[in-house]
Amino acid sequence: MFKKMIATSVVALTAFAANADSNFSGFYAGLNAGYGVGSVKAETRTRAGVIVATTEAHARGFAGGVHAGYTYQMGMFLLGAEASFNFGSVKLAANSASKRKEAFGLAVRAGIDLNSWMTYIKLGWENAKFENGFSQAVITAGGVKSQRHNAFVVGLGAETVIAENFLVGMEYSVSFYGEKRTATATAIAAPVLATAGNTIDAKPRIHDVKIRLGYKF
Repeated sequence: MFKKMIATSVVALTAFAANADSNFSGFYAGLNAGYGVGSVKAETRTRAGVIVATTEAHARGFAGGVHAGYTYQMGMFLLGAEASFNFGSVKLAANSASKRKEAFGLAVRAGIDLNSWMTYIKLGWENAKFENGFSQAVITAGGVKSQRHNAFVVGLGAETVIAENFLVGMEYSVSFYGEKRTATATAIAAPVLATAGNTIDAKPRIHDVKIRLGYKF
């Protein structure tokens, strides 16, 4: 029964896509929502830059936002640019006070039209705000409460046009955020960083899977 349901769904989806509008050219805007998972790798270094400890905390939570862009279609080939503003609360599993918050990004998309589905790759840049779940003592002693990380973003997606100009699709992307210093040990923070003068540098990496809904103008 389950196999029959899967086969029926595939046939229905193929028939639906075959009857869809394959013209993706033009401006578009929409909403997206999904889930993010990843990790934040932290390295503790001495004054001389020697790594004395490495930890990695897993992260997960809601991810969503808005996006807008333009797609140009040349036969079966497509090329476009997109801007996005994302929000949500992808939190560290071990510390809900540490999380990725709002982010904005720019990307280019290149793809092909396959049976009325736009399948594409995405390359871009993102700047996101991260909250660090430090205690007030650590913040006072040199910890950073919040900071922004730049990221290189790569993704894969598929999208189709339904009901004339409405777009629906799914996208998977990975954001490789750059390393930032989050704390420097002093006498107060020494229990956290082991030795005064040591530093903690954090490097997040987040995988996002999102459903996209939009309108093509």
